[in-house]
Amino acid sequence: MVEAVKHGSDNPPSVTERDALSPFLPRSAPSANESPDRIIERTREAIEAARAGGNPIAEAAASSDLCVMLREAGRLNEAIEAGYLALELSNRENAFSEKTQALLALSGCYLHIGNPRTAFSYLAEAESTARRYGSRDEIAEVLLSQSASFGRVRNPEKALEYALLVKGEFGNDLSDIRRSSMCNNIAASLNDLGRYAESLPYVDEGLASLTDPGQELSRAFLLGNKAVALSHAGEIDSVLAIVRQVEELAERHGRQILVAGLMEELGVSYFKLGHSEQARVCLERAKAVAESLSLKNIVRTVCKHLAQVYEELGLPEEAGRDAQDCLDYRRGVVK
Repeated sequence: MVEAVKHGSDNPPSVTERDALSPFLPRSAPSANESPDRIIERTREAIEAARAGGNPIAEAAASSDLCVMLREAGRLNEAIEAGYLALELSNRENAFSEKTQALLALSGCYLHIGNPRTAFSYLAEAESTARRYGSRDEIAEVLLSQSASFGRVRNPEKALEYALLVKGEFGNDLSDIRRSSMCNNIAASLNDLGRYAESLPYVDEGLASLTDPGQELSRAFLLGNKAVALSHAGEIDSVLAIVRQVEELAERHGRQILVAGLMEELGVSYFKLGHSEQARVCLERAKAVAESLSLKNIVRTVCKHLAQVYEELGLPEEAGRDAQDCLDYRRGVVK
């Protein structure tokens, strides 16, 4: 999804937008054979090597990657610390590309902890920096991050606006991975707007652009949006097959946030279709995964939807509990 926090729908953020998390994926693609902990350890080693070699720009770049990895592992305090180190180093060295990446990484952290004001402040600074000093590819990345972030705060209109802006201004110049992100964000926004049939061609275009076996995470985001669209077409077997694929990719890459996002979206989709029991199963799993990763913003929205589902199922005690949990997360009572 895309931009600010205006007209918010009750739809959850689509799988695509969770790439609002565009800085969201580390720039150095990890090997599927490495555990997330090993990748984090290796990135810390790269930071130490850059520091020992007197290369603050390389240290800043690696620190931004570490910020993203730690955030996806649910280690948010450490992630923010790494992001601020990257920002400090890039400011000191006037390293504008690294500064843009640090700002994007930090914005993702603040979205995860439910602080969109700070997140969008960093995104605005990232856009200003990229437009003044960056390449067209960097500008497109920032705009896609804004699209994803607006999706995260459930503003599909602005999310779609930013993704289509990228398509119009940069569509012919995008790398395969950027094109897949653009298609993903468009498809996610269309899903959130209830335009499911329109989203599927963008999913297919995005998948077709992914020819490298190392692009599995981008494939998982697109598949998640395809599952949501197909759930509204009643293609249950296809949805289940996609869920299994996303689960395998999430496990392989240590990105359980993909599972949380997809389960939330499918839960809301099934509830709209009147399948309350299926909705309950999906949303309960989304909540459990999001809680395990300390993803407070996702937990909050899932609790809101679960309260509605429990009410529909005639479970007032559970509905009241999750409504209170949603309120507590919104007020910041839950640490």
